[in-house]
Amino acid sequence: MLGAPADRTGNPTASPSEAVRAAAAILGDLAQIDVPIGPLTTYRVGGRAALFVQVGRLDDLAVLANAVQVSGLPVHVLGRGSNLLVADAGFEGIVVSTTALTDRFEIDAHSGIVRAGASVALPVLARQTAARALTGFEWAVGVPGSIGGGQASAAICPAATPSRPRRSSGSPGSSGRRPAGAAARSSPRRYGPR
Repeated sequence: MLGAPADRTGNPTASPSEAVRAAAAILGDLAQIDVPIGPLTTYRVGGRAALFVQVGRLDDLAVLANAVQVSGLPVHVLGRGSNLLVADAGFEGIVVSTTALTDRFEIDAHSGIVRAGASVALPVLARQTAARALTGFEWAVGVPGSIGGGQASAAICPAATPSRPRRSSGSPGSSGRRPAGAAARSSPRRYGPR
């Protein structure tokens, strides 16, 4: 059947409505049915997801994986919705938000190590690292989106080269800053002095 969902081997699966019901039964309270996704994006337009799941614990991911395997539904992981345009027809699959699971970050200014979850907003992390005199991520202050979304959509500053944030030199007469040049990385990653 043309347009029918297929499993990983390319074989047609059950009709979308049957697959959605099967996944919803497995997901239980984790699943919301027929949720508007457009309002969750920066463009604020678009259709609905057959199922929406917001995971808050690692155990939720195991349940989600089981639902995907059984139903054969396609999955889209939604970050902060930057640069995402949802079709008016919607998404006949499972949209997953991991924001509650991966929205934390840690900054050790002394060692220069930054650990950031995939859902951390790029501008927030850029400001926080700059406030601790770590350089190399300033370019991200005006980029909407998140660490993980930036990786998924390749929204990396073209002028940036992969490097690690650096502590400021703090030498007298200098601004205490070194040139920017770090690229975002998915979480959890370790950044620090070379």
